[in-house]
Amino acid sequence: MKKYKLSVLFTAAVLLCSCGEASSETAEAKPYDPNRREVTILAYPSLSDGTDKNAVSFTRLEDDLKTLKASGSEAVLVNDLIRFVNYDGELPEKPVVLTVDDAKLNCLTKLLPLAEKYDVCFSIALKGDKAEHASDDAAPEPEHSYLDWKDIYALRESGRFEFTNSTCSLYTDTGRHGCTRLRSEDEREYRRLLYGDVFRLQRLCDECCQFKPNVFVYPLGYTDKAAEEVISECGFEATMTIGKGTNIIKKNKPETLIDLKRQNRA
Repeated sequence: MKKYKLSVLFTAAVLLCSCGEASSETAEAKPYDPNRREVTILAYPSLSDGTDKNAVSFTRLEDDLKTLKASGSEAVLVNDLIRFVNYDGELPEKPVVLTVDDAKLNCLTKLLPLAEKYDVCFSIALKGDKAEHASDDAAPEPEHSYLDWKDIYALRESGRFEFTNSTCSLYTDTGRHGCTRLRSEDEREYRRLLYGDVFRLQRLCDECCQFKPNVFVYPLGYTDKAAEEVISECGFEATMTIGKGTNIIKKNKPETLIDLKRQNRA
């Protein structure tokens, strides 16, 4: 996937978020529709102040949050989008969803204080195996260790974080692209594999933190027809992948919550 400089991407995101203001100047051509929202979703693959070249530093993230505030955009959760579409909920005029794909311990030690400082919220993709084994780490380090179940519970209780399902173990790019089907894989075997993986994480979240994710994030952004067919049968109210541009969501149109595009921030 082609990578773009953070500053360029964020500027583009802000311009896209500002489209509501542009429309107000040409109201006759495009009148305001309270039943419709344009939503930008930003994807941070990982956050780190270390040497990880694929991660975004917390300093640069904080710059993003300052720019977001200055633009008049407001951070919301995917569940806010779901409530707007399916349950007659409300949304600000310029909503932005901030997503993180690596649920490391620094989400608790560094991201939570930033969320409180700038009054924003984050959607974090859970990978079940990493959460399950996090408690085995005798000396956890925020930059390398992952959130365990008590950490996940604490972040949810803060009211500033939601957690989405991104599979238990199908999040690597070794042979299989995310949770997509291998060419050599029997369809029945593949469906059993993906169902089992997805619902294993659902059960773990329920048993350990008393919630079941209602949003699915395709690991690494990879999708195919086989994966989409299985995920569509799992009962998720929204799904997210990777892609450019904004998303148009509409009240009473649940299909507008499927395959939401997230702009890669790395």
